[in-house]
Amino acid sequence: MRALFVSAVLGCLGCAASPDSVEDAASPFVREDLGERAPVAAQDWLADSVGYEIFVRSFADTSGDGQGDLEGIRQRLPYLQSLGVNLLWLTPIHPSPSYHGYDVTDYDAVHPDFGSLADFDRLLADAHQRQIRVLLDLVVNHTSKAHPWFVKAKDSPPGSADSVRYLFRASDPGWMWQGSRVFRPLEGQPGRYYYGLFSGNMPDLNLRDAATVSAITEVAKRWLARGVDGFRLDAARYLIETPDPMTAMMQPSLSETSETHQLWQTLRKDLTEQSPSAALIGEVWSDFDTIARYHGGGRELHGALHFPLSYAVIDGIKRGTARPIRDVLEKMASGSVPARFFAPFLTNHDQKRLATELGNDLSQMRAAATLLFGMPGTPFLYYGEEIGLGQSAASGDRGQRPAMPWDVVQTQSESPDSLLAHYRRLGQLRQREPGLRKTALQVLWPTVPDDRLVAIFRGDAASGVVLIFNLGTSPLSGVKLSLPSDHRLGVQRELLGGASVPIVTVENRGAYPLPTIAPRGALWITPS
Repeated sequence: MRALFVSAVLGCLGCAASPDSVEDAASPFVREDLGERAPVAAQDWLADSVGYEIFVRSFADTSGDGQGDLEGIRQRLPYLQSLGVNLLWLTPIHPSPSYHGYDVTDYDAVHPDFGSLADFDRLLADAHQRQIRVLLDLVVNHTSKAHPWFVKAKDSPPGSADSVRYLFRASDPGWMWQGSRVFRPLEGQPGRYYYGLFSGNMPDLNLRDAATVSAITEVAKRWLARGVDGFRLDAARYLIETPDPMTAMMQPSLSETSETHQLWQTLRKDLTEQSPSAALIGEVWSDFDTIARYHGGGRELHGALHFPLSYAVIDGIKRGTARPIRDVLEKMASGSVPARFFAPFLTNHDQKRLATELGNDLSQMRAAATLLFGMPGTPFLYYGEEIGLGQSAASGDRGQRPAMPWDVVQTQSESPDSLLAHYRRLGQLRQREPGLRKTALQVLWPTVPDDRLVAIFRGDAASGVVLIFNLGTSPLSGVKLSLPSDHRLGVQRELLGGASVPIVTVENRGAYPLPTIAPRGALWITPS
């Protein structure tokens, strides 16, 4: 009962009446510096954003059915604002036979467990009134077996317009991916198979077919016209196989094909012509160089989730070394793709929860948060990370997606030393300090190498921030850091804890003496 009471209190706290329309709500997201109301391009507004991933079914239940819903998210917008969040990523909200929702049966509707289209419109309008943008999870690669497209396609003559929407063969070629066959037997039709990379319940769309691409494009355009600010793009690596799996003799390339990259470029062009502010953020679960290719010279995705940095942060914190983090940051700083393209995060709905990964160690969780908010790009929190929510006892992916414990939120809100308070300070600091939102990145080095330390410079000479992290389990003392040659001279201030830091002079800029840094601690230094 106490949890329900707290949830109701937190839900009502700070709520405001929704605007009358999505169009009115979206008006804060325009530029007027040129004397006209021009939309802000995604690559610009993403740099000013702090994202928050919500697994909708688990976040906040207002109907009493035990399932999270859209109204629950709307009521908690003030809570999200307290974290500095101004961008929401909602996992699939569409009808689906599964609990996770990544096998969609109707791209244009809302799952009845989550509410209605009217509920979504209210959430979107209220979010926009608070200058919070909203990304929907868009599953382009595949649908549910129960989607009307597949139901019709499987019973249509081979080669017909409906049939070619998916990938069918008269025999199973025996191709494998991650230990499973990728062609699945079609129930009730012996000798006929369909391609379903991830699951037999998720048949892949044939995105060589122009009519299918057009149908998916129109789905996205309808949501953008409704006011959505963009999409997190599921399984972005796997759209088109080469050669065509319907006719290939040998197993084709199943990911990273030139046709996949070309399709993303086409989709970006088509969607941003209609909605110039729309953002496309890809799930490219791969290595650094593979992710970077989805930038496409600025013609492909606007951003991609940074899996290598996620692994590096967790590994570095566990082992007490900055080396893996520094290695990734050096690639970002020296590469041809802007650092802002890479969207950092700690964990997401497909990974073991951060608190469990770090053994519920508060100092390690605080260090991970500090690293996340200091990175370039658009940082994404996964719901509950800010209170140390760990794995549930449920098996498999369900363990990553437990119900948000709002009573814990209330308890931590009352403590200035809680993990939640730490996240709130970091989020608000990120929104307040322009240097933390700049896209420039430079890796800095101490005069004496130390694998416990990683230091970077963000921003420019006018509003730059030097961020120093001690990944070790003991204090770092006597460190002298080589600052950028144009770092502004004079009095400096430390943003995290207000530590006293020396003045920067011409003489010490190349070997700037740092105060002692606590174990798993950090200093963020900027000119006063």
